[in-house]
Amino acid sequence: MSKSAKIRAHLRKHPKAKVSTIAKKYDCSRQLVHNVIAFECKKQSQNTPDRVTPTEDGDNARKAPLNKRVKVSRSFLWGAIKYERYE
Repeated sequence: MSKSAKIRAHLRKHPKAKVSTIAKKYDCSRQLVHNVIAFECKKQSQNTPDRVTPTEDGDNARKAPLNKRVKVSRSFLWGAIKYERYE
């Protein structure tokens, strides 16, 4: 079993152990202990899923593509504007 594996096992049992204590116990440098802790934190953060609920992109008129032609015609009854979309 490598020193890194021993450090990982020790950190699983004692997550708040001091770096110097772990380095003395397994006869390794403090930098190795720091690297193992950083790698485990990085791996754990990559496995954490996003907590944002995905939403389905429906047909939204506000997000309409810009390449569609729109015909604007006026109604003679009340002066209102009527939009017709050609797709």
